[in-house]
Amino acid sequence: MKHTILSITLCLTLFAACKKEKTQEPSPGDPPVDVHTILLKDMIVKNLPSPYYHFEYDNSSFITHVNVQSGYEIYDLLYSNGRISQMNDNTLVNKDKLQYVYDNGKVSKINYINQAGIIFKQNILTYNSAEQLTAVEWDFVNADETTAPERIIQFEYYSDGNLFKVNDHWFEIPGRQPETFTTDTYENYDTKTNVDAFAILYKTNDHLFLLPNIVIQKNNPLKETRSGDGLNYSINYTYTYNNDLPVKKDGDLLILNGESEGTHIDYLITFSYY
Repeated sequence: MKHTILSITLCLTLFAACKKEKTQEPSPGDPPVDVHTILLKDMIVKNLPSPYYHFEYDNSSFITHVNVQSGYEIYDLLYSNGRISQMNDNTLVNKDKLQYVYDNGKVSKINYINQAGIIFKQNILTYNSAEQLTAVEWDFVNADETTAPERIIQFEYYSDGNLFKVNDHWFEIPGRQPETFTTDTYENYDTKTNVDAFAILYKTNDHLFLLPNIVIQKNNPLKETRSGDGLNYSINYTYTYNNDLPVKKDGDLLILNGESEGTHIDYLITFSYY
């Protein structure tokens, strides 16, 4: 299952470690690559809490706060030498911290630390020789510091650097989740600027994390297709732009299997900027 904003839209429409690990920080000579040149403000998704994503920035264009699902999760971001060092959940019921670990200037691991200071989950990130993100693995961290896999997503790219496929494998966890495999394929990219690819990494029952200097979609796909376990579908997108930035993303979603096979669903996201 792909737990992104699209997954929630489909559901609503169809079915009504005991020690802390020290962060390895970038060297003082590294440039502040996490500065943003495009200041996305809000993403509003039809039929979902609004705004679905809200971003705030400081005077140097670093993200300082992110509000997800209109207050469901609220994050404060901390930086070291111009790079994200930590994302702190600041809701009433969740005080987790996401601690970033770097290797050769790239985020190699993100530790999930609970309010007691215990690392209970981690993300492991892998890159290819072209410095493209090729895999993200979510692992539970046990009390004895061993790990158990929850999920791994693997990325394939076109020669122009745009995302081609996301292969998503959820491992079986008895009593919690079955093993599933899905593939999302992206096609027919335009030449305009993409601003929402970060959402591909977000699953709604877990934390959002951001990788500002990693590009998985430079441009915007005109078609997306889901295949594999569970609901299969295809979406044809059309975009409305202002100065090369999307302000509206319309989609015609076609269900490809199950009792609702052949059903069309309207899909809509709007974007605003500072």
